[in-house]
Amino acid sequence: MKKILSTFLLFTLLLVFCSSCTPKPDFDVRGTWDYTMFAENSEVYDIGTIIFDGQGASRDYTQINIYDVEYVGNYTVSASVITLTGYENWQGILTDANTMNGDWQHDDGSQGTFEATRK
Repeated sequence: MKKILSTFLLFTLLLVFCSSCTPKPDFDVRGTWDYTMFAENSEVYDIGTIIFDGQGASRDYTQINIYDVEYVGNYTVSASVITLTGYENWQGILTDANTMNGDWQHDDGSQGTFEATRK
């Protein structure tokens, strides 16, 4: 019994320690954002809206591009880093609660940068 209790206590402490090691989001991105994507040659590639939904740091987003085509994917926020996966893969930095920027890439090799601001 003593060994089971010791193992349980050790496991509980390990869970608490590990959960505190995960960086918490610096910003709550939930809501609607306007974005502009730029191609490698710095010309505008696409503009549209992204809606971030859910609770916590990892949830779903809906992207609506200039042609009203809708894409869905998943996003994660860790500290100030945001990552979107889906039709396109984006990785960016939240510079404040209403601004982000970074890089994007398609599976076909197209890539560039993006900027987004909260509506």
